[in-house]
Amino acid sequence: MSPAEVSAVIVTKGDVDLGPVLDSLIFDDVVIYDNSREPDAMTHGRVLGALRARHPVVYSQDDDILHTPANQLAIVEAYEPGVLVGCMWAEWSDGARAQGIENGYDDLVFPGSGSIADRAVWLEAVDRYLAVWPRDPFFDLWSDTLIGVLAPTKQLDIRFDALPWAEAPDRMCNLDDAVARKTEAIRRARAIREGNP
Repeated sequence: MSPAEVSAVIVTKGDVDLGPVLDSLIFDDVVIYDNSREPDAMTHGRVLGALRARHPVVYSQDDDILHTPANQLAIVEAYEPGVLVGCMWAEWSDGARAQGIENGYDDLVFPGSGSIADRAVWLEAVDRYLAVWPRDPFFDLWSDTLIGVLAPTKQLDIRFDALPWAEAPDRMCNLDDAVARKTEAIRRARAIREGNP
């Protein structure tokens, strides 16, 4: 797999400077789903953007982090058919455990952390969730987390740099009820994955 065979998808609220992210990308085909200009699908915009991608294999990261070109190449080279491969590491998972999330992030990958997968992997995870739960604002906001649990995953210990706006109070991870809602998303997705929805 080479970058020329991969599309990049970035989802954004439309309130930050995408320049640093776009300037860093090593991909020729880049799709931006801008929730301020299109129907607001929140993180599910990543999936909607992937439907427009030229290639069936998709790289993605959030609009508030940077991966070096070397990191992006390493992620591409780690591609496995049928698997969501992305950046997660032990300390991050330990932090989730400390928040009360059972097993932390040991069994998941957030697509926005810097990931690569067949677009079909995302779509299959979405279909599994929507067979049990409705398409509603909870789904749209936590789509990344749901996909990251329901898809077959492989974790890479590759670190990103956060951009200054990652700490803004309106960022998803900084919302007052973010931990409780993220915990519920993980619980739902694990139950579906384990056949106990």
